[in-house]
Amino acid sequence: IKELKGAVDRDELVICTKVGYIEGPELDIVKKQDKTPKGTLELSADAWHCIDPDFIEQQVQRSTERLGCVPDVVLLHSPEFFISSPPEALRGKGREAIVDAFYENVQNAFEKMESMIADGRIGSYYGVSSSLQGCDYSVTGRPNLWEGPSLRRLLSVATDAASAAGTSQNSGDSTLPHRMRMAQIPLNLVESGPVLQTLFDPDAPPTEPGAEKG
Repeated sequence: IKELKGAVDRDELVICTKVGYIEGPELDIVKKQDKTPKGTLELSADAWHCIDPDFIEQQVQRSTERLGCVPDVVLLHSPEFFISSPPEALRGKGREAIVDAFYENVQNAFEKMESMIADGRIGSYYGVSSSLQGCDYSVTGRPNLWEGPSLRRLLSVATDAASAAGTSQNSGDSTLPHRMRMAQIPLNLVESGPVLQTLFDPDAPPTEPGAEKG
């Protein structure tokens, strides 16, 4: 983005960045820190994941420094790794406990991003990059029967996050009390589920993790 200065006006661009999935040089930096970020999941030797609010703040700041400007949109990158690879303390406690803890973590992350929008460290909006319910395959590549988050529930969590952050009146849209505006999903010739099923059908009943597709 720094190299584009002078070639295009800033308001011609919508700049998005992602936080959560940690690999490559970013993982090397995290491993050298005195403390592992709270809530970090070690998915493999080469990939970790974290959506703790303090880590999100750190990562957005690093993105801002690299980009040379404040990002317009910040997406949580595959937050559902928490469901597919839950922390040790939740293993064996059942799917419901894991899913409830997942949405609690997401709400905390959304609340942080609501606050960062309010104070100008994120330009406008936030969202998720996720294999939501209705997508054919989960983040682990398996049939998406229970790992995918519910878009309906994510929107509800965003409402709660904005209320907790005290930003509900500043959402920029009188019809929405929060700043969640984007969901990036896999959609291609092989993965056509989002347009053939109920992901965007407002009248469809919500599907909770564990429910099989009809």
